[in-house]
Amino acid sequence: MSDLKQELAETLASLNRQVSFLLEQPDSYKSSTTPEADRLSSPEAIYRRMGYLAHLRQEEFHVLLLNTKGELVRDVMLYRGTVNITPICVAEVFRPAVVEGCPAIIAVHNHPSGDPAPSKEDDELAVQLAAAGNLLDIKLLDFIIIGKGRYYSREGGQIEEDKP
Repeated sequence: MSDLKQELAETLASLNRQVSFLLEQPDSYKSSTTPEADRLSSPEAIYRRMGYLAHLRQEEFHVLLLNTKGELVRDVMLYRGTVNITPICVAEVFRPAVVEGCPAIIAVHNHPSGDPAPSKEDDELAVQLAAAGNLLDIKLLDFIIIGKGRYYSREGGQIEEDKP
């Protein structure tokens, strides 16, 4: 029973951190119904939208589906893994974009360790996704890894610090 209490306490603490993170964001980054709010035009904008992933205890892999104007159509959480691994099927990453008719995606996942540096497996996956996207005529616009207070953008080619 004490294990269950400990797990519940940890889950509540994680949820509190996530809510705190979201509440600390400037109003310009909070959810809105205007199309401009759903335009993901930079790695920083993606981090602002997806930064809550930094507070999770397990990896999550999301695919952001974009329309021809670069506006977010849908955020699809495809996989939830363990503390340090999430097995990914490349075909499954593109399935939602094919179904929704979206010409572009952004792949986003977190590293629960807090370090957004890409692993060898991350680099290999990004190359595989780009190649598959080319075959399907669906552009992989970026491959973002969320860490604690930092993020990595494959498009930008470097780790960036959070800018409050």
